[in-house]
Amino acid sequence: QLRNVDIMFVIDGSASMERFFEPALDAATDFADQVVATGALSARFAAVVYSDYRGGDGTIENVEFLPLADFGRPGDTSNLAGLRAADAIQSRLGDVHRDQPEAPFAALARAVNPVRAGWREDAGIRLVVWITDVGNRDAGQTRTRGGITLTERVTAQTVAQAAAAAEGLAPLIFSAVHVPSDFDALAAALPPDSVFAPTILRSDDVAEARGQIFSALDEILTAVSSAEACAVGDLSCEGSAAASLAPSTQD
Repeated sequence: QLRNVDIMFVIDGSASMERFFEPALDAATDFADQVVATGALSARFAAVVYSDYRGGDGTIENVEFLPLADFGRPGDTSNLAGLRAADAIQSRLGDVHRDQPEAPFAALARAVNPVRAGWREDAGIRLVVWITDVGNRDAGQTRTRGGITLTERVTAQTVAQAAAAAEGLAPLIFSAVHVPSDFDALAAALPPDSVFAPTILRSDDVAEARGQIFSALDEILTAVSSAEACAVGDLSCEGSAAASLAPSTQD
């Protein structure tokens, strides 16, 4: 069971991500192919993209949200083929507010919902990788650049509640690849053993960004694998950062 890993990519597809969007999609698909090629894990992958709210009501139901790939069969990445069409994907996402921050917390809460997501019951770990360039707007009313008065009703706690909703499934672990953004609010709302610190990308070069995103994903999975080793009593992980995550992998 510890080999069974479900990985969901939640990717910002708003206008501000334009230069990083295609590199993010490429890195995610290439990373998935490499994980499968190693044969070390029984991995499944899913992906969604999001933008901002469709109007002035900031709710989970009102976020621009596009499932790109539902979880496929273990060891099969053919379901991710659609991620290569970056331009076509972004053209399907509205961005009426034309500002930042946006609505990632609504997208994350919607993405991890156990009814929608299709997580495996025998997954030893469920990993959510959030790729974005900005964080979530503050709760309350703001006047957006699109001329709309928007009421943000979703908070980091909403994501935490959605993450805890699946009884009987392995706890969710969240990490992020940011270009850059603020992970602190989400990390504060989640249990401390369910968060890997985000990787902050500093480069504005698109070609470099693809390589950095891929490396960040590899680092995340390496940390997850280390946590799995801790969960089964590998003494070599004692005192390591991964050791603090071990309890979350025992369910």
